[in-house]
Amino acid sequence: MLGGGVLLIAIGAAINDEDANAYYSVDQYGNVIDDPTSSTSTNVVAVGLLSMVGSVPFFISSGVNKRKARAFVGTTFYPNPLSPAHNRIMPSAGIQFNIR
Repeated sequence: MLGGGVLLIAIGAAINDEDANAYYSVDQYGNVIDDPTSSTSTNVVAVGLLSMVGSVPFFISSGVNKRKARAFVGTTFYPNPLSPAHNRIMPSAGIQFNIR
């Protein structure tokens, strides 16, 4: 989401809005009235900013999940079937239950 937001902001900045003020209407007397409609680039930049802000909770939760995962992962010594005298270290995952 962060990368997509940065990309949308870059695209919004690159869009050429020469006709950004071309949104107008004419009243009954023939006077030109500018409408305060937003341009496409403003909308794209706004969506990019919202996407970047929305990614913050995911970064926070990923840090919490990383700490939880480290608690479950350890290293275990497994015997090597070709050479029983040598143990092989392999990463392992497990669940630990405290029984009191």
